[in-house]
Amino acid sequence: MAYDDLRQWITALRRAGELREIHTEVDPILEIAEITDRVSKGKYDKSADKSVRATQAGGPALLFQNLKGHPGAQVLINQFGSQRRMNLALEVDSLDEVADRIRHFMDVKSPQGFLDKVKMLPMLAEMGKFFPKTVATGPCKEVIKHDNFSLLDFPILQCWPKDAGRFITLPCVITRDPKTGKRNVGMYRMQIFDERTTGMHWQRQKIGAEHYREALRRAAVEHDVGAAVLARTTEMPAAAKRAAVDIMARSSGGSVLADGSRPGGKMEVAVVIGTDPAITFSAIVPAPPDVEEYLIAGFLRQKPVELVKCETVDLGVPATSEIVLEGHVHLDELRTEGPFGDHTGFYSLEDQYPVFHVACITHRKDPIYATTIVGKPPMEDGWMGKAVERIFLPLMKLTIPEIVDINLPVEGIFHNLMLVSIKKSYPGQGHTQSPQPHRSRARHSIHPRPHRFARPRLAPPQLRLKDGCRRHSQMGQRRLHPSLAG
Repeated sequence: MAYDDLRQWITALRRAGELREIHTEVDPILEIAEITDRVSKGKYDKSADKSVRATQAGGPALLFQNLKGHPGAQVLINQFGSQRRMNLALEVDSLDEVADRIRHFMDVKSPQGFLDKVKMLPMLAEMGKFFPKTVATGPCKEVIKHDNFSLLDFPILQCWPKDAGRFITLPCVITRDPKTGKRNVGMYRMQIFDERTTGMHWQRQKIGAEHYREALRRAAVEHDVGAAVLARTTEMPAAAKRAAVDIMARSSGGSVLADGSRPGGKMEVAVVIGTDPAITFSAIVPAPPDVEEYLIAGFLRQKPVELVKCETVDLGVPATSEIVLEGHVHLDELRTEGPFGDHTGFYSLEDQYPVFHVACITHRKDPIYATTIVGKPPMEDGWMGKAVERIFLPLMKLTIPEIVDINLPVEGIFHNLMLVSIKKSYPGQGHTQSPQPHRSRARHSIHPRPHRFARPRLAPPQLRLKDGCRRHSQMGQRRLHPSLAG
């Protein structure tokens, strides 16, 4: 049975002995992150509590209930920080169960006759459960604030000493493609600038950034050509195409403010904090471009995501969310964001990013603030990355059938290094294949020399990266060869 919301998920964690509740006062500025970092790396007193002793690698999930400067607030962190909790989050005994379900749907063949069509009806009925549905209202509307609100009312963390400030680190950021109307749910960190504005750190390869660029192109076309001209024609005039190309060239794809005249305008954005685990996890998966994350969440939870309309923007958000931020990104505004202690174990440098202006906040009564920290692995995001690895292996095999198995080592931060086992069918095959579905996630893939390493039943080696150089010379015919994947 799917978790209806974050609170049901917390109850399940408590029941499974996977949750530690902290009643001692702690500070959202640096202290929560320090505690969580130690816990996620196993640096805690395992004899202190039976629930902690029962928790395997990754430490327990933590629910802080006494927060300095935020009386009555609660912070949930490390909720996905172990293999067992990832299984619990997706309600399976093994992540391979989810992969098997994906494989089952991929194996469907076109019906050849009436009987085949009848046999497909149960599957079609099951697929119908995955699509999101809109409801009139939900718990996220228990408190609605159009005025007199502040982002600083929430216990948003500063994670590391040299961070530029507080960052929202586990948001589901909802945008809409200005061209197709398709929604996207992504996860991009958000630096708190003041009570009503944040940074929006969508890197240029992210879908949210592409929606921003498309909005910028359209604004430039309307500025130079006029909306009335565009409305009278089905094909974009040459002048409009030039305006779209020009603004991309002058703004370096929207990453800098263009010199000279630049179009104004706004792009609607909604940010959700604190959902059931399937929705939060869906925001990080490498979804195919035409598949909406709400649909993926429905597939994972075997139940449709219920959405409610926002108060001030034309977007739908999960009805049971703890916190919803509604607002706009201005197309003619960038601001310095960062530095930020990142998942590589280093600080990512400051750069220019769009600014999110909050116009309305809705939330549940006594909302629970869900967050995470990233840094030198292993940490919570590593377990989420491993889940992506196992669940989406069938899609990779669909694109490259010779793939047998993959391993995304935690030391490679899950999108910089991939070990791939393939089934050899011609010489040099290991040098030519790249796992296309993960191009955006795996910048550098390591492929085996297949005559040994790529035997059909041989999985990628689970070697520790620090041992890799030493073992490389000992592997003989199982040597690894680097291959650029993107």
